[in-house]
Parts: sequence; structure tokens; C-alpha cells
Amino acid sequence: MRMRSGRGRGWRLAAVLTVSLGLTPATAIAAGTAGALDSGFGSGGVVVTNDGSGWPAAALQSSGKIVVGGTEQVPTSDGGSGTGWLVQRLDTDGSLDTGFGSSGEVRLFGPTAELRATDSLRALAVDGSDRILAVGSGSFEVTTGKGKRQTTSLVRRFTVVRLTSGGALDSSFGNGGVVVIDLSDVTGGSGRGESVHVLPSGDILVAGRAFDVAGQSSGGGKGKKGGGSSTSSDAIALVKLTASGALDTSFGAGGITIHDASTGDDEPWPGALGVQSTGRIVVGSVARDIDEQWVLTAYDSDGTVDETFGRVVVAHAYLRGFAIDASDRILGCGYAVASAGDYGFVLTRFTSDGATDTGFGSGGTVSLALSENSEGGPVLIESDGDIVAGLNIIGTNGEWRAQPIRVDSDGVLDSGFGTGGFGDVLEGSGEFYGLFAPGLIDPNGDIVLCGARQDSTSADWLVARYCGS
Repeated sequence: MRMRSGRGRGWRLAAVLTVSLGLTPATAIAAGTAGALDSGFGSGGVVVTNDGSGWPAAALQSSGKIVVGGTEQVPTSDGGSGTGWLVQRLDTDGSLDTGFGSSGEVRLFGPTAELRATDSLRALAVDGSDRILAVGSGSFEVTTGKGKRQTTSLVRRFTVVRLTSGGALDSSFGNGGVVVIDLSDVTGGSGRGESVHVLPSGDILVAGRAFDVAGQSSGGGKGKKGGGSSTSSDAIALVKLTASGALDTSFGAGGITIHDASTGDDEPWPGALGVQSTGRIVVGSVARDIDEQWVLTAYDSDGTVDETFGRVVVAHAYLRGFAIDASDRILGCGYAVASAGDYGFVLTRFTSDGATDTGFGSGGTVSLALSENSEGGPVLIESDGDIVAGLNIIGTNGEWRAQPIRVDSDGVLDSGFGTGGFGDVLEGSGEFYGLFAPGLIDPNGDIVLCGARQDSTSADWLVARYCGS
């Protein structure tokens, strides 16, 4: 496994920028009050890093420092580009913490001078020792043939990495800090981790995608192969590792459950993995059957599909955020299609057993009366049970703006948050702002949301901190 330096090969060093974003909320929110951007973080509550591609994952260490990580574009010597993993740590004021990794950063995988890689980091978590778990897909060199027919290529694999609290590869985990999940008997080996959850025991759950699985079935069961009608599609891969990175052979089939939750491709959404107090595991995914739909699937603690929970489907909808509350109820946030070309924010709560919780919002769902198309983003549950969700609004001019909203435990907009339940807006002329990644509640109760900022010249990671209660 390759660790990449930010120097010596022409890699562009990331920098945490302090910029003026021209934030113009519809109604000014008093500084320091709930829903206002936190002026003590970055520039006006916002940090932008200029090495990112897409949006970052985030995790919180016990010190309150924020670890962000994702995929970065990396130029290659032939004038092209590939992608690799980038992890950074921000201090509590939003500045780059130069005591982490190499000058605040850790780079993993990515292209070499000869080989182009398309690696992606999808999710982060921090364990009880402040070690950092990162999951996604990494590329590994494979040599085949002999003599003049010998060739070397990069093969993409479902990958889990653990870093020490300070950003070094953790040699006590897997092979030098890296675990590669072998899916070769069902996919030829190709897959990608999408979510990671650390159990109280220190064991690790990872949910991800197994690409192009043959012989899968809708509603398949325990093990690497389900029964029933045959199809070929992407499926859910649920993996359990011990704290040392070994597959837990008491889980699924040799530590792995492959499950096709729909008749089309199943795409677990980054961060959509949680464990209820009973030990039941819930995975949220987007199923691409005839159209997009949410799917919630539950598994027993041994990796068996929990048929008592069933398969929860929200048709014509796309999942963007996921959380499980203290009562084991499940929250999903995203958007639902109302008619051709029109779609809107939805936040739905389900009971612990997967039934729609009709006591929440209107018939189980909070929707917003907006004149423009909108999408839901990450969802967070505060210590008092209030719920924060990301809102992305697509303007009629094609520009995106983003902001948090807060509702109480009944699904009613919280008038004590921002303006009528809506927090400060992230927006700018000719720019795109979106909140997509799972968010955080820091030790002070403040809200950290991650996403993307894009204009005609750059696409950047965005980290914003809002004042909590």
C-alpha cells in the first residue's frame, strides 16, 4: 500500500483557506445564537480546503478536533490525473493542525508515475482510543504473466485503513494498518466501503458495495450467496472485523454478508449504517430498480438478514442522511420526486421495527413548502432529541445554496433555531453549495456540517460550524 507525499512528485499541497463567502441569509441571524454560523471557526464559520473532489467525510476526536477525509484529484506525469485518499485534521478553530500526519495531512493510494488509479475514501470514524478508521476503495499493484508478457496493473479493492490518533498508519491493525476485504468469489474482488461503525467492544462494522455480483437474489440471506431468482447487480456488502482487523468468522460467512436488497443495483449511502440497542444492524441504501428508492435493511448481530424488520422502501426517493435515535427509531433524510422535474426535501422517521412513525411530522414525514426544488442532506440528533438536517436548495438559475434546519422530536420546526427553524445560508453568486456528508455534534453542542463548494474554476471541500443550542 502506498502512502503518498505532498512533495516530490508534483502533488498539490492542500491548504485550509480563510475566505469571504458572501453569505447572505434571507433574514440576519444574531451572532452566537442557535443556527448562526460560528464566527470562531475558519472565516465566518466556514473552512474551505482546495484539494478535495466531491465532498469529505468527517469524524470527531475526543479533543474536539475534526478529522476530514475524502478523495483528491492527483495529476499524473503523462498530463492526466487519477484519484487518491486525503485525510486532514482541523483544530477547534478550523485551522489546519500541522501536528497531524505530514503538516496536517495524510495521503494514501492514488496513481504512481506509471499507473493511474481511481481510489476513493468514503467514510471515517474514530474509535475509543481516538484512532481513525477510513473506508473506501484502494488500488493495489498486481503483476501477471512472465517474461515479456509480464504486466503490472492497479486493481481496486474494498479497503479499510486505521490511523493512529496522530495520523500514522497503525501497525497493530491488519497488514501495516490496512485491511483489504476479499470479495473475489462473488465480484472478482471489486468493491468499495461506504460506511464504518465502531462497536463498544472495539469491533468494526463496515457496509459497502460489492460490484457486479452474479447469482444474487432480492431478499437473499446470510452468507456470501443468497438464494432465489438469479440476477447480476451491485449488492450490499456487510463486513465485521475484530479490533485488530481480522475478519470475525462468527459473522455472516467468514465475516462477510453479501445481500441483494432489491432487483437493481444497491448503493449503501455513506454514513447510512447504525446499530440499535438490541444489536440489530440497519443499513440505508439507494436501490436502482425502475427508479431510485430508499431501502432500509436490518441484520441480526451475526450478519443474518432480519426478516422481522422486513424491507423498508420509500419509492421515488433518494437517501442523503441517516441516524438512529436513543429510542432506536430510524431517521432518513433526502428528497422525494413529486412530479416530472420537481422534487423536495423529506425527513422521515421509522419505528425501531421499520414501520413509518406516524407521530412524527405529517404521517411520519417532515416536508418543506418551498418554491424551488430541494434536497435533504445529513441528519443529526442533539442530546435533547431535537433533530438537525441539511437542506440544499436548487435555485431557478441553477445555483445551489445550503443551510441547516432544526425540528423538535415531533417534527415541528424549532422557532428557537435561526429564523423560524432555518439556519444561516451558504451561498454565493455563480456558485454551488451542498451539504451531503454525515455531520457532527462537537463537545460544545455546536453543529459541524460538511459538503462541497464549486464555481467555474474549482471544486472544494466545505466544512461549516453552526452554533447549537
